[in-house]
Amino acid sequence: MSIRKRFFKISILLFLIYLLIIVFFGKQVYRVEQDKYITVWKRFGGDCYIMPYRYYGLILPNDNYIKTDNASQFQFYFLENSPNVIVIRTSNKYIFKNKKGSLKVINFDERDAYKFFSLSSGNLKKGVNYIFINVKESYAFDSSGKSIEYSWF
Repeated sequence: MSIRKRFFKISILLFLIYLLIIVFFGKQVYRVEQDKYITVWKRFGGDCYIMPYRYYGLILPNDNYIKTDNASQFQFYFLENSPNVIVIRTSNKYIFKNKKGSLKVINFDERDAYKFFSLSSGNLKKGVNYIFINVKESYAFDSSGKSIEYSWF
């Protein structure tokens, strides 16, 4: 085998390894509850895709995702009695794509805080779960303040 062919094959192999690293290691999957996950996929160019489920795809999702930038911070509230509703609290700009209507995203409004928090104690009401995600720094914590470790898959 000639040196050119060998170099070409090695180049292709290295490119595929590089591609796999970009695709898989740019994603972090956070476990919110027993069966609820959030996938954060930071992309080159400053875009970030947040999916309120485990996402294994190699290409960008075409539905049920939030597109924002890599320096964003989000707070997500999940309601036990409304499993298809997510309440988002952020000051960052984002685009929510939901063609099928299977998921509803609501912007958090300070006037509605009583729906999520007990006014007497300031704690979350029963049946409300919360996760804070700092996309830029790749960390998250839950309503108890406990850090949530992410996995790659």
